[in-house]
Amino acid sequence: MSVRAYGFESHRGHHLGGVMNYKQCLIKKGDTTQMSWIPERFAKTGKFLRLHDDNGWEVKVVYEPAMDEAVVNERSRDYTKQREASDI
Repeated sequence: MSVRAYGFESHRGHHLGGVMNYKQCLIKKGDTTQMSWIPERFAKTGKFLRLHDDNGWEVKVVYEPAMDEAVVNERSRDYTKQREASDI
């Protein structure tokens, strides 16, 4: 299984235990701020990242807990269900 999220790629079996963990982070570049799931090893406050071909994203806040890539993938579209239920 391969997961591609915000420019980071992982392959099951290439990490200890066969699973990559992700942390939800607040990242910022210039006037743009967004929430992103980032591989745990890159999720360090103050670290600058390259997302796809876009350099200069700074990790401002790292949230706990770390989540398994399967859970992150399952939860990645939850906001659409909330939006449908709230009729926004």
